[in-house]
Amino acid sequence: MFFSSNADNGIYIERSVGESIEGIKVGDNKFTIMFIRCSLDAKDSNNVGLVRVYLEDDKHMNLSIIGDISTWEVQQLKKNLDERNGITEEYIDETASIIVTNGQTDKDKVLQNGNENIIYVENLLQSMNMTPYEGNEEEYSQYDYKFTVLNRKNQLKSMYTMTNNHCCITDKDYKDTYYTIDDTSTYNELIEFAKSLVD
Repeated sequence: MFFSSNADNGIYIERSVGESIEGIKVGDNKFTIMFIRCSLDAKDSNNVGLVRVYLEDDKHMNLSIIGDISTWEVQQLKKNLDERNGITEEYIDETASIIVTNGQTDKDKVLQNGNENIIYVENLLQSMNMTPYEGNEEEYSQYDYKFTVLNRKNQLKSMYTMTNNHCCITDKDYKDTYYTIDDTSTYNELIEFAKSLVD
């Protein structure tokens, strides 16, 4: 069953650190297997133990792991699986919805992907002419309107909180930056659009 296997009844005969064994065939199906080993004794590099086994089906790209697995590896495997299904980071980060909220009444309206207004609103948000200033959170405790932009995983891309010709932009890491609106025409267009939805 094994091609060039160095294992005999689960015990390694050749104890080379980091060596991989590939090319196992079962019937007509081809599998790739890799053994990950590490030294168990710092004083004796030949004392090697099995850490992990990977088994991959070349046709269906299924991957099994026997042994400890780190959080990073779990995330990486999920990412690889998503990419094989066409779900790339770029795809996930596309805008899926924008929530428009009235700050006085808390009434909101969700614009879903496919709604022509979502592109219109996003273009306006990105085209506002603004100048950063030293603002603070208290200024926006009461606001006029807010636009919350979410990606395909319903994660925050950005949030625009507007009041008195000023705007607080919250990024995906929830960091706030405060701006004074230079060109109020775009700002006012967004405000009027918000009014039509949530007033």
